[in-house]
Amino acid sequence: MYEWHENVQQIIELIERNLEDGLTLSEVSENLFYSPFYCTKKFHALTGIRLRDYVRLRRICKAALELRDTEKSIAEIAIDNGFSSQAAFSRSFKKAYSISPKEFRMSPKPIPLLLKRIVYDPHFLGIKRRCNLSEK
Repeated sequence: MYEWHENVQQIIELIERNLEDGLTLSEVSENLFYSPFYCTKKFHALTGIRLRDYVRLRRICKAALELRDTEKSIAEIAIDNGFSSQAAFSRSFKKAYSISPKEFRMSPKPIPLLLKRIVYDPHFLGIKRRCNLSEK
């Protein structure tokens, strides 16, 4: 019943572990033994966001935190977060937040960060009982 919830959560975990490495859709679908089309369709249905947009926005969010919290150059942050160049990063950042990375760094304003999605939690769904230490 919750097979695809669990599969999509596995996709999310794979993405989170490989944000900087540029994990491909083929690699994701091979891990689940489903077609790339079916994986993206199910991912969108359960998360409400397209797979490629999720990856892009998670990278941008991670980079935004680095812009705010570190002294790394914008180019270094861009490359460290899987963008091909500082220009590509700046375009994506501006598209996501309507502000350039440089402007954000100079005057950090609250921005909507896309947090890691949780679509499958067996404890929340009541599939598994939580371990109660007093029962041992």
